[in-house]
Amino acid sequence: MSEDKNRSGGRPDPALVQRTRKQQETLGAGLRHMFDSVVDEGVPDAFADLLDRLEQSESDRTTEKGDGHE
Repeated sequence: MSEDKNRSGGRPDPALVQRTRKQQETLGAGLRHMFDSVVDEGVPDAFADLLDRLEQSESDRTTEKGDGHE
């Protein structure tokens, strides 16, 4: 009863393995292409400005804390 009835002798169908492998390769290539295109887009100016302001704010807070405790 513990035997899996969907397997024939414990070996997968070679045609199924080949199709699955090809599908994985196709999916992997598509994901790499999509990732690369997102990386190449760059950061929008508004987002870069926001990051700069956040960094400046954090720097100002660190400086204020340092001056108050010395």
